[in-house]
Amino acid sequence: MALNARARSGTLPMTLLVMAVLGIVPFLPIPDRMLSALTFALVYAIAAVGLDVFSGYSGQVSFGNFGFVALGAYTSAMLTAHAGWPVLATLPASILACAIASAVIGLPMIQLPGLGGALLTYFFAFVAVVLIGGETFQDWTMGPNGIPVDTLQLGRLDFSKGWPLYYLGWGGLLLVALAGDRYANSRAGRALRVIKRTEVLASSMGIDVKQAKLFAFLFSASVAGLGGWIFAQAVGYLSPESFPAAESVNLVAMAVVGGLGSICGPIMGAVFFGVVSELTRSAGGSRELVFALLLLAALVFLPGGLFSVLDLAFASARAVTASRSPARTAPRAAATPLAAPALGAGACTGSPLLEVRQVTVRFGGVIALNHVGLSVVRGEVYAIIGPNGAGKTTLLNCISGIQRYAGDICLGGASLHRMTPALIRRAGVSRTFQHPSLVADLTVEENVATGTYGLHPATPYRDVLPLPATLRRDEEARARAADALDLVQFPAGRRRVLAGDLSLAEQKVVDIARSVAGSSRLLLLDEPTAGLDEDDIGQVVDVIRAVNTQTGLTILVIAHHVGFLRSIAGPSMVLDFGRVLAEGPIDQVTRREDVIKVFLG
Repeated sequence: MALNARARSGTLPMTLLVMAVLGIVPFLPIPDRMLSALTFALVYAIAAVGLDVFSGYSGQVSFGNFGFVALGAYTSAMLTAHAGWPVLATLPASILACAIASAVIGLPMIQLPGLGGALLTYFFAFVAVVLIGGETFQDWTMGPNGIPVDTLQLGRLDFSKGWPLYYLGWGGLLLVALAGDRYANSRAGRALRVIKRTEVLASSMGIDVKQAKLFAFLFSASVAGLGGWIFAQAVGYLSPESFPAAESVNLVAMAVVGGLGSICGPIMGAVFFGVVSELTRSAGGSRELVFALLLLAALVFLPGGLFSVLDLAFASARAVTASRSPARTAPRAAATPLAAPALGAGACTGSPLLEVRQVTVRFGGVIALNHVGLSVVRGEVYAIIGPNGAGKTTLLNCISGIQRYAGDICLGGASLHRMTPALIRRAGVSRTFQHPSLVADLTVEENVATGTYGLHPATPYRDVLPLPATLRRDEEARARAADALDLVQFPAGRRRVLAGDLSLAEQKVVDIARSVAGSSRLLLLDEPTAGLDEDDIGQVVDVIRAVNTQTGLTILVIAHHVGFLRSIAGPSMVLDFGRVLAEGPIDQVTRREDVIKVFLG
């Protein structure tokens, strides 16, 4: 199962079912060694759930999360041994220490591409073990000799062994699972899925990619710190050998075998590892081979992870229930119209909404755009045409902030030069891409709702916590999404379908709906008819006309289908090898001999 596999929504019932089953384990007639193995499995599951939020939902890779387990465990042990803290008081300190360490590590990590970030986290796990066993902090960690752990006792209960320790791990896992589920299904969690789809798309939608990835990493590390605190209680005596760097890889394996992107799956994976490890203990020298074969069988026969079996069972039950219950349509609140944020005073002035002035883009010795200029009046549909490689998409990338350029671009009289894609989106510029960039893991409604993210700056804590203001904002986003889907006349019966199950034509329409869900002033459409037949192109024509006439949205569109452009656009510009070849009404421009020669052929 790959890290880019589908991330699931609505898995809380399955998570609670698994937790309920685990909750009765101490009452079952099982050996003490199996209970101990399951206790450690719960601790690993805590760290695996945190890793799932970071890897399963954002698509990032971390091979160092067990290093945070070590940090959380040693923080607790050192504070009790050297500072005399009560054991329970060290819990928030263990979590805080991991949060601080993850922020320090995460700041450079999020600047690196996927593999580079993964190697950095593994380096952290390796260095953590070296520092624990080395002389630098020997006065605190006791170096290779290890450090004893004070046990947590409440009354007559000793939480260092038996069923009290088991339920300590079970309770911690339940809290982490609930927090992880809330995170995954919040605005912040959906933003992670957009980032997983493509960071360019996320930036163009107003999502602060680096902030979102850093917060997810901080969450996974803090959760691992909680697991480390419980791990210290379970072990009783800490030494560097308890935290090999390879255990971080085992955490990833647990999440993958269980089912990434489900919250529930990593729990099942950790339990699977714990049970199989205990059952194969009697295999002696062939234990590792037996374990590897069982692991391989799980990966081959359950490519969706152990969770896929449970997911299939719940899907069947939901289908039976839906067939017996009449469909209900819940009323929705009306969306509050919000104007696009006003730009501050800039260097450009003029009546057009969009002005492109002498924009030049070079890729080495190749000039993609050569002093290109255009002016788009408010409320019009402006077409850009030209052959492949003419620079059309590059121009849209410049306007939306994806591509750096020389020259200037102004929106409403204010310069967009050197603004980030997120800030340009908040200024009122939205766009689609040539290939539909919907998040396959989300439904149509959820995809369109992400189009409103540019209206509000990201505040991860507020996005995750179910505060009244957060709930009101989420409800407004759903209402805006419904209004946008009504505008493009997308069938109500298809709005809860996963975007990955839509036809290409449906994806194109939903992509447009997502772009207009927020308060936009300028919509950039990149090849909205690519790959469509004539009937589907006619549908896209109707959608663009409706968007333009009913909202007054200014539209800048590029396409190769001249008949399509003639049916929606008035003014136009022809690009050829990055230069402006012709400008004027599209009916006139497309009849010029030089345009016919380079484009219509």
